[in-house]
Amino acid sequence: MTKTRVTKNQLVGVWKLVSYRLLQKGQKSKQPFGPSPVGYLTYTRSGWMSAVLTATKRKRFRSGKYMDGTVREKAHAFETFVAYCGPYSVHHGRVIHHVRGSWFENWVGSRQVRAAILRRNLLTLSTPPYTVNGHHEFAQLVWKKTEESAKLTIPE
Repeated sequence: MTKTRVTKNQLVGVWKLVSYRLLQKGQKSKQPFGPSPVGYLTYTRSGWMSAVLTATKRKRFRSGKYMDGTVREKAHAFETFVAYCGPYSVHHGRVIHHVRGSWFENWVGSRQVRAAILRRNLLTLSTPPYTVNGHHEFAQLVWKKTEESAKLTIPE
């Protein structure tokens, strides 16, 4: 199966999350958001992106109002959700998300760099390695281009 580095033109559209895994050398991969996470990644022609990811089977708040949630409910909601947006660029097989808004405030103003590989209609984005509890790991997310957006392209 042929792997290709992505171009901005190939990214444009809406992508549905297929899998989200954390990988450590010599360890079995983990699925922090469960076996069937929900997520969408959008890249626009004008150079903006947004990403929303949620865990499989998130717990509902007892109250119908999010502001009335308990501390535990709010913590769980934060831990099972990822969202951010901003401009993006593509350089040498990497997609760079220039974060302007995020559920995690520390990412605002950062550059989230992802190695990007395209195989047919599947886009694999991988984070650089980072350290957690003394172990090096990286996240790998696989996205499938939605049929509705598969036809969207930027003239080259």
